[in-house]
Amino acid sequence: MAEIKITWKKSCIGFPSKQARIVAALGLKRLHHTVTHYDTPTIMGMVNKISHLLEVEKVSGENTKTQAVPTATKSVQSKPKTAQSDDSVSVNDSLNSLELSGRTLNNLNKADITSIAQVSAMSDKELLNLPGFGQKSLEEVRDKIKRG
Repeated sequence: MAEIKITWKKSCIGFPSKQARIVAALGLKRLHHTVTHYDTPTIMGMVNKISHLLEVEKVSGENTKTQAVPTATKSVQSKPKTAQSDDSVSVNDSLNSLELSGRTLNNLNKADITSIAQVSAMSDKELLNLPGFGQKSLEEVRDKIKRG
């Protein structure tokens, strides 16, 4: 498929805002910025609408850039789990050890409930009366405590 090189040559100031959005959709960030796109009907339709702002050139196959080689990324490994800390959850542990969802944990923290003992001491009705704490949160907490 043929490629085209699009260069933004004229400012969008004084033109309808829709034209500025088309420039942004083409990936042009600033004046005299150049991007390369495949010659598709969608791209050409956008280019034709704002051709008075752009300079368009067809790129021959020899001049196309080679694809970038992906760079090496760091892999983050978690610490090895110890058998004694993960097998049993103590009643005195914090709620973070239960690995609750963010919403559930935030709702409990807002109500100053920070330990498993505090949650265990509350009835289902009391937990459901907490703001933002619903049936799914209740089921999640009870399930995680049982698995604990």
